[in-house]
Amino acid sequence: MKPYRSLAALLLCTALLTGCMTPRPPMSEAELEQVLTRDYPGRSAQDVLAAATRLWRLADGDDFRIKPGNGSLVAERDWVFFSQMVRIVGDDTWTLTVSEANGVTTARLTLITYKRSTTVSSFGMTPTTQTSPRIGGPVKGSAIYDLFWARMDHLLGVRPDWMTCAEAEARVSAGTTWGNKDALCAGYSFTDAAP
Repeated sequence: MKPYRSLAALLLCTALLTGCMTPRPPMSEAELEQVLTRDYPGRSAQDVLAAATRLWRLADGDDFRIKPGNGSLVAERDWVFFSQMVRIVGDDTWTLTVSEANGVTTARLTLITYKRSTTVSSFGMTPTTQTSPRIGGPVKGSAIYDLFWARMDHLLGVRPDWMTCAEAEARVSAGTTWGNKDALCAGYSFTDAAP
């Protein structure tokens, strides 16, 4: 009977812990707009685009491919992560659009991340690999955007301090923000310099 008690206790703990980790409901349109957009009074569109370029260069130098557009920037970065017998490759695509009206520049940011993993196993004599389909989409959560805008605010003179990845993680731990910050804070692949 003891093995069944252990199994029952394990299943009960799993059920309780799973219940505590309920996913967040989707953000409303107003919440999403607040996370994705910032107004910069007294700053030109060029000032905002230059600050974003500097932010990405500080994060990872020339690994970001930055393409200017008409009132926008697209910054792309490929990445690779190795863990034991798994290789994960992915890409992040940031799009920043700006518009000016009445002395205020409005900036809107989107971030899309895709990844694919390859697993190598050698249970038999011949190693085999399995590659997952490419999955991803817009980054959910507010943490990465909170970090991006805090750094933009610093570069544009709105905020005195530069938010570090550790400070961004503390905000996630405190429940102030949520979601991952890997597109700026994956310690295994970023320079993450401060100005």
